[in-house]
Amino acid sequence: MSIDVLAIVGSRDLTEAQRWQAVSIIEAVLQRSTPDAVVTGDASGIDELAAMLAERAGITVDAKEPRGERRWAGPGGFQERNLEIVAACTRLICLRSPQSRTYGSGWTADEAERQGKPVRRITLVPDAA
Repeated sequence: MSIDVLAIVGSRDLTEAQRWQAVSIIEAVLQRSTPDAVVTGDASGIDELAAMLAERAGITVDAKEPRGERRWAGPGGFQERNLEIVAACTRLICLRSPQSRTYGSGWTADEAERQGKPVRRITLVPDAA
């Protein structure tokens, strides 16, 4: 029997409406196909929501954080942390805001796909004008 580890990654900066969308999506995913564990980054936004909602559902959480300087490349940086997330998961969900300033979670989803892992990408709708 294999262990199902779901990675949940995504944007840091979310509008209030996007936070509610993300909560609804993450709760539905965790209820529909309860993983054995959730792995995520240790950042604000989607990462913190994923950890909170998984813990609330009684699911083990592995929150990875950069161990070195808080930059993309280099030992212990965000890229290395994101590779650890991909290595630890069996599938990945990426929740992104179209106004996101960075592509870290998209890069992580790309890497998971390169490694043959199932990836689902969801774009969160910005607030209505």
